[in-house]
Amino acid sequence: IMITFNSVYQFVNDGKRIRIIHLDIEEDLYVYVYLEQAFSMPLLSSISEMQMKCDNAEIVEIADPYFMIKADKDLKESELNKRDEAWKIIEAYWDAKKIEILTKRTRTAAFEEISRIENIPLVTVRRIFSRFWQRGMNRNALLPDYAKSGGKGQERILKEKNGRRRL
Repeated sequence: IMITFNSVYQFVNDGKRIRIIHLDIEEDLYVYVYLEQAFSMPLLSSISEMQMKCDNAEIVEIADPYFMIKADKDLKESELNKRDEAWKIIEAYWDAKKIEILTKRTRTAAFEEISRIENIPLVTVRRIFSRFWQRGMNRNALLPDYAKSGGKGQERILKEKNGRRRL
């Protein structure tokens, strides 16, 4: 198996999945993130070690679970706005600060700088980059999960009156 950029692999023993977000063949290094975590920050490992795991069938390449083709016309305006706001931040800083962001020592400082410049909370910066890495490193990776909210088809059983009390 040839390790490729932006591909997804699954560990056979525990089922955890990772995405390759950066490859440096000369340095024998790759950077990856776990797909299951809420805030998945990049981790560094050696390509030759990964190759060995592939050869020993400890890890296998799988289809991208986040692969989806959604046309902009099928999306709500609110989804497009949120996606495009987040994409501006990725466009502005991902290539410009890639090494700082991928390096654990300098990542927090880079995120704090982005947070300060863009005037958004640090947690939002982390969420944007984590979502970008986990979901395929493209513009639609930054779409909000509106489909997962709202409890579609579930009936709510209220035990007491809902909302704020009258004064």
